[in-house]
Order: sequence, then C-alpha cells, then structure tokens
Amino acid sequence: MIIIYTPKGGEREEFDVADLLTSEAAIVSRALDMKWADIAQGVEDEEPAALRGVVWILKKRHDPNLRFSDFDPRIGEAVARLNKEEVRAYVTEAVALASLNPNATDDEIRWALRELPPLAVDPEHALSVIEELIAAAADPKGAPAPDQPSQSSDPSQTSSSPEPATSDASPTS
Repeated sequence: MIIIYTPKGGEREEFDVADLLTSEAAIVSRALDMKWADIAQGVEDEEPAALRGVVWILKKRHDPNLRFSDFDPRIGEAVARLNKEEVRAYVTEAVALASLNPNATDDEIRWALRELPPLAVDPEHALSVIEELIAAAADPKGAPAPDQPSQSSDPSQTSSSPEPATSDASPTS
C-alpha cells in the first residue's frame, strides 16, 4: 500500500507502508493509541488518523524533530493507493474467480474491475495488468493439456514421495 501525501501548495510525496519498521509501527500505535492491525486496516480504508500516523513516522526519517502534534494534514491530502504487486494480486484473484463461471465474458470481467485503476498508484499499470491477465486467461499459453503430466516423468520423484533429507535436523524443525 502506498500513501500519497500532497499538502496544499506542496509537492506530492509517496510513502510505502511496507517500508515501515516494526519500531516505527510501535511508535505510531502509541501515538494513535491503536493496535497496528487497526492502523493497517485504517490505511486501507483511508481513515485520516491512520494515514496521518504512518506519513508522520515516515517523514520523521528525514526530519527527526517532527512532532506528531506538528503534523496535521488536511482531509484529502493523504490517500492510500494499491502498489503494483497488490494490483497484480487483486486482478489475478478476480480473473481466477471469474474463470470459474464459464459464461463470464472478458467485458464482464473488465466491468467488474472498472473501479480498480483509480485505486492504484499507477492507474495505467492497473489497466495493462487487467488486459494482460484477461488475455492470458482466454489463451493460457504453455499450460499443459489435461492428458499431459505437469511435472517431469521421472518415476524416481513423484509429488507423493518426500525429498531426501539434506541435514540432520528433525522434519519438524
């Protein structure tokens, strides 16, 4: 998840929530008096306090003296957007789900995903991923035919036979 912070009259800044350190998450949790899971959900929901806390702690990396009380963005100056990996995962799941319905058309899948691009940090990338994965689902190149084995035909190694142990460690460690 990327938080885009654009202060009135200022330059756009992007903050990747995945870059947050555990210690920073703990500081935000204390500052907001919230559990991190609630803050993370708040970022997804574009809850202003959650966005403020995460942007504040990441801005502190470059301005260590920035106090929480001194950082109070206006509503709408910070928004959450999906990063490229999140977009791909979302579209992959949606296309896989749609493929369970043999009557689903490409246009219906596009319609179902129509609100995703504006939620992405890179809407053009989101559109291209949608087209790419819809096309791949319609023409799955390289997928083995149903009567062809999907793995090596080496009888010495099957999916039900375990790999030989390579260390003295127990199988549960």
